[in-house]
Amino acid sequence: MIPKHAPFSPVMTEACLRAAFAGWTPSAVARWVGEALSPSLRRRAEIGCAKGRRAGEVLLILPSTVFAAAWQSATAVWLAGKVPVFRPSRREPTFARLLASSAKAVGGRDLPSRVQRPGASLRQERKPDAVVAYGGDVTLQTLRRSLGHRTPLIAFGPQAGAAWVSRRILTPVRARETARRLAREIALYDTLGCLSPSCVFVESGGAVSPSHFAARLGAELNLLDRTLPAGAADALERESFDQQWRFRASAGRARWFGRHVILHREKDCAPSGLRRTVFVRPVVGAAEADRLLARWPVRLAALGVGDAADARRARKAFRRFRGLWITDIGGMHEPSPSWRNGGVNLLAKLVGCGNSLCRQAGDSAIVGPR
Repeated sequence: MIPKHAPFSPVMTEACLRAAFAGWTPSAVARWVGEALSPSLRRRAEIGCAKGRRAGEVLLILPSTVFAAAWQSATAVWLAGKVPVFRPSRREPTFARLLASSAKAVGGRDLPSRVQRPGASLRQERKPDAVVAYGGDVTLQTLRRSLGHRTPLIAFGPQAGAAWVSRRILTPVRARETARRLAREIALYDTLGCLSPSCVFVESGGAVSPSHFAARLGAELNLLDRTLPAGAADALERESFDQQWRFRASAGRARWFGRHVILHREKDCAPSGLRRTVFVRPVVGAAEADRLLARWPVRLAALGVGDAADARRARKAFRRFRGLWITDIGGMHEPSPSWRNGGVNLLAKLVGCGNSLCRQAGDSAIVGPR
């Protein structure tokens, strides 16, 4: 049941949820546990489980509209034998309630959880065993001061995604298909998610030019405005942004394609920060894209590429970005359970905090706390 005040339309929320849960099979989760936990941590977890320790709580401080990372964090808490406490954003508590209700529907009492009241004082709440937080730098610094040194804090600061379209896939047919898939990636979460591409680097020299690709992308996004409606944008922020880039366009330094796509060659190619607004930046090659991405004021979390061959090239070209999620365009919002957001082994960290994990023999027999 999706509240009417949710930031997305019901069909948009459903699409976000479907993408977040893609690939979460029992065998995939079993592989994640096997890869994430060293033998020493697994032994500690099994000993803790055998002792029947009372499950503690891990506080998950959620962003307003991102679901994939929050779902993975909640699963890591359950696997570590703890209870996730969802602390939603003041602005939008919908996703926290969806997470808690999903856990109840799937696992009942085997997947316990609770939702904090938005804005509740941390000092009035039960002290958690650990805190997993998503938010801006100021929010995380304030949180560190309020928690002190005794409560472990696993923090994920500002992150954003990008896409790299190589010249080898810029044929008329493949460019059209890539633009269609990329438009859906941009529309999901309205570019507010850390896995959402907010800037597209397009190599010059292909059969389809960067400007023609930008025009195709703008047309695809206009079509999605009807099937996946965008959320409400901040009017003042939008007006200031539009004035800046309309001026650049009047000076020949940028081109608008529809309402959502801006083509430019400026060095300040950082994410726009606006809902469903994406930059297309022509580049000579991957090396130029790598240099431009290094200037971003936020961490690069995800990179979408045209196909598997480009993914191999990207791992070499963008190797400075540790823990980078590189995947085909079309699957950026569908990370596997073993995805390490920010390069952090979250499951191992939670088990290392003294959590317990129950594992039965067999590839797919992984259960949470009883």
